[in-house]
This record gives sequence, C-alpha cells and structure tokens, in this order.
Amino acid sequence: MRALKVFPLIVSVFLSALTGNWVGGQIRIAQTGQPFNPLICEFETDRRRYRNFPSLTRFYPAVFFAALAKPRWFWAFAGGVLMGLIVDERLEQALLKKVFAYLEG
Repeated sequence: MRALKVFPLIVSVFLSALTGNWVGGQIRIAQTGQPFNPLICEFETDRRRYRNFPSLTRFYPAVFFAALAKPRWFWAFAGGVLMGLIVDERLEQALLKKVFAYLEG
C-alpha cells in the first residue's frame, strides 16, 4: 500500500523535471537564438551516431532539487528550468563520449 502512496509523488517529480528541462530549453532558445533540443542529445563518434536523453547533466540534477524542500514537484520543475538554462549540450556529449568509449573498449 505504501507504494501506491509514493507512486504519484515519483511520477509528479519526474514529469515536473522533464517539463522544467523543456521550459528552460525554450527560454534558452529565445535568448540565444541557437537551435537546441532540450530533451534529446545527439552526437557522433568514429563508429556510430548516438541519440540520448540528457539524463546525466539535466534530468538527474533536476530530480535532486526535489529533495531540497516541499513541494517536491515545484523544486523539480525549478531545477529543470535552471538546468535547461545553464547546462550546455556539449557537457552531455563529452560525458557520453567518455562512457561510450569505455563501453566500446
């Protein structure tokens, strides 16, 4: 029964973080005019082309903001907006290139 009580909280935090990332990305597009997709990170290596959700640099920090205070959905949204505004796609690409290079051997 506890899982049924916690599930709506988890879903609201995740959706708020995603929405915040998208809103922050849209504000960034309006300010800089650069094409930017806040929900998909694309890059190429020597061997392959990758499309990934930017979880390491934008989503997880936004979810971490939810642990700061209540209401959790609000802080997840605020963290998502902040990460969407501040974090550039190049950081996610650099991290993922290192991860995939390690995995590919």
